[in-house]
Amino acid sequence: MAKSTPIKTLSRRSTKVKNRFGRWFRFQNVFPVALALVALLQKQAAGVVVFDVPSVYRTIQSAVDAVPDNSVERYKIQLAPGLYNEAVSIPAQKANITLMGTPSVASSEVVIQTNGGMNNVVLTILGTDVIVYNLTLNNTSVTLPEGVGPVYGAALWLQGQRAEFNNVRLLGYQDTIFFLVDSTSHFTGCEVDGYVDFLCGDGTAFIELSTIKTIASGGYISAPRTPSNVPYGLIFSNCTVTRGAKVDDNSTYLMRPWGPYGNSDFINCKMDDHIRPSLWAAWDPPSTPNTEFCRANQYGGMNLDGTPKFLSPAPWDGHMTAEEAEAVTVSYVLGPWIPPSDPLTDGPPSGDVAQQSLSNVSTRVNVLTGDNIAIGGFINSGTYSKTVIFRGLGPSLTAAGVPGALNDPELTLYGPGGAVMADNRGWRSDQESEIAATGLAPHDDREAAIIATVPPGNYTIGLKSQSGNSGIALVEIYDLTPTKSQVMNLSTRGQAGTGDYVMINGFIIGGTQDTNVIVRAIGPSLSKSGVPDVMANPTVELHDNNGTVIGFNDDWRSVQPQEIVASGLAPIDDKESAILTTLPPGSYTAIVAGAGGTTGNALVEVYKLP
Repeated sequence: MAKSTPIKTLSRRSTKVKNRFGRWFRFQNVFPVALALVALLQKQAAGVVVFDVPSVYRTIQSAVDAVPDNSVERYKIQLAPGLYNEAVSIPAQKANITLMGTPSVASSEVVIQTNGGMNNVVLTILGTDVIVYNLTLNNTSVTLPEGVGPVYGAALWLQGQRAEFNNVRLLGYQDTIFFLVDSTSHFTGCEVDGYVDFLCGDGTAFIELSTIKTIASGGYISAPRTPSNVPYGLIFSNCTVTRGAKVDDNSTYLMRPWGPYGNSDFINCKMDDHIRPSLWAAWDPPSTPNTEFCRANQYGGMNLDGTPKFLSPAPWDGHMTAEEAEAVTVSYVLGPWIPPSDPLTDGPPSGDVAQQSLSNVSTRVNVLTGDNIAIGGFINSGTYSKTVIFRGLGPSLTAAGVPGALNDPELTLYGPGGAVMADNRGWRSDQESEIAATGLAPHDDREAAIIATVPPGNYTIGLKSQSGNSGIALVEIYDLTPTKSQVMNLSTRGQAGTGDYVMINGFIIGGTQDTNVIVRAIGPSLSKSGVPDVMANPTVELHDNNGTVIGFNDDWRSVQPQEIVASGLAPIDDKESAILTTLPPGSYTAIVAGAGGTTGNALVEVYKLP
């Protein structure tokens, strides 16, 4: 779709609108609604110190050594394209380091390489909160005399906590990745190559949306040595398990337990024909009674074409149920840490770096009773589950100068079939530690919040008063996992009045590229769904981060009718409004009001378009 021309608005109207809603924009600047999250990310990005290699530091290790010990500020070591023949170590006293290749090139063009041996690991990470992005770690492995074979060929030893790997190729042979005791890590969009036990060790790792490639016949993919008191070891979720050209059919096991409590879970993974139907093998020779307590599970195994794969359970364990598999999420396995979604900014939470995304909606609305409560909604589009936090804010709005704020908000989350999934009255009453870990905990204990991991589908959040009161509140939806499953729609329905009681919708365009969106204000057609007291003629006005009007519409056929029809999202009623435009990453505000000062129930929607 061609980038649409911003809709022009008369300067007199622009001045009037800015004055009319000046209180709201001042409010946005001082209170953490949608724009505050963007401000936080910008502040974090501005605080990053960049060390370029080799233009400033000749070696990667010298750049690592130059990072101050125990830094709370993030240091980005950016590598120009090329081959770096050195073993790199990030010691325990070095924290908050991002090691990354130049973002504009492929990960295969930035290579750190060694040539094998237990003491010649490509990258060793002992420090905390390290991010590795867009590069290749290659241990070429040493070829010994005939009959001896290659040696270990480790690409990564990991003992630090909260390590994030995004778009990284890890190439080795045996023990390609060694997860040491107490390590926690998240991998997304990565490739791991190896032969024998090439993902192994004591730590906890959640590996998703990645390629796991066996390069020789007769090997084992994972060899967990998970301690008995650690609930999860090596988790493979929605990965592709593939092989090199010379790897035989029926030649590779998914796992052999290194210790008696070793845990590996393979969930919704596609597998080539080199994987043995029996999946798991006992350690040979058996040095521990590891077939009695071992935790080896799989669920939803598929062939590469997506058809179900026949896999028989190990004698000591078996297949997961759907409920068990659904519970194994990033936030559950790695919580309270939520990995960053954007390695370039260390921004919040986990998954692929989406180039285009809707990541947040915050709507200020007058919450009434009965059918006139506030209702938010979103669509998780794709094939993967995502983690979302919902917030219902009221009491803290008073401190920001908002009159008539709701003092006792209650949130209820409904699934695609309308069933209640969760309810919250006061965010500390449930999921307190998980909510606090997101950095999005409400400021007032009376305010509500829910974290949920939801599969693809349509979801609704209801915001009302616990005691049947009315007042102004914020209903908010934050996407914590912008992975391949995208939020395609964010919407809120509520009572839109005049003055301080208009409906004000703030939303964030995430990612790194411009995003095509359509913003709609729906009123008359709601009556067909049984909604009472609908707004007869809603208007929508779009503002940028500075409060500048960048679009206005009253009656959608008056501007861009052909483009809006082509989007497939034309409103049903000609009195409803829509703005179709292309927006760069940032925060925006849509204001819904009634033409001629009318009031009523309205729906404000933001759709991400192809």
